[in-house]
Amino acid sequence: MELSRKVLRMWLSLMMVAIAAQFFFAAAGAFGAMSYQTHKVLGSLIVLAGLVALALAFAARLAIVPIAIGFVLLVVQYVLGKNGLAHPWLGALHGLNALAIAGLFGTTTGRAWQAFRAEKAGPRAA
Repeated sequence: MELSRKVLRMWLSLMMVAIAAQFFFAAAGAFGAMSYQTHKVLGSLIVLAGLVALALAFAARLAIVPIAIGFVLLVVQYVLGKNGLAHPWLGALHGLNALAIAGLFGTTTGRAWQAFRAEKAGPRAA
């Protein structure tokens, strides 16, 4: 289980880098620095990464509920993004949902690292 927790921590950390990059690519597209294509492709990959994270969470027996909620938010994000141009209010929710995804996965990643440091430090003397 130690290895699966390590892999989960690393995977979640990589996902957070990708999520931060998503915000950058969205802004770059919005301001005309580049097209939205990179944002679209990376978004699809992040949804797949969320599924992998869920499988890793089950293997590690760690953070299953928050990662499951995060995966649902990622699927919703994909749907909002695909329908945002045809339905602008869904597109507007795409940005808010992105903040929820970043907050949830950021908190979960931080807690996974915090648990690792606590295990590494061992029991505290009373």
